[in-house]
Amino acid sequence: MASVLAGKRLVVSEERWNGPGASHPPEVISPGGAAPPQAAEVLGVSLPRYYQLEDRGVTGLTLACEARPRGRQADAQTELHALKKENERLKKELARYQSLVRLTQRTVGVPPRPRPRSGKRGRESFLWTVSCDPR
Repeated sequence: MASVLAGKRLVVSEERWNGPGASHPPEVISPGGAAPPQAAEVLGVSLPRYYQLEDRGVTGLTLACEARPRGRQADAQTELHALKKENERLKKELARYQSLVRLTQRTVGVPPRPRPRSGKRGRESFLWTVSCDPR
């Protein structure tokens, strides 16, 4: 297994790789089996930076080895578009059923329902009649 980092070829030692559930990550070393200080020198970076790069490489390697879900994945925009589309469909269906109810009421002879009062007064008068009920 090989990886390219900063223009130099790095080798992942496979003898330490125990699979995705390993308690320790694979060791990234320079060609020839050098230790991390020599590998950092070959790359021309400090030892702490080498360990950062090694950690990023191992993280990328383990993420690349994980199983990916198959097929198209839903994202927020696709879900939003589908919900808007369903909302429009339901609004049309509601309007259709409301018109069918009005048509049925006219056919049967039921008087149309009075429109509710809008605003604060309608609610206040309702509350007044409920709260002042002399029982």
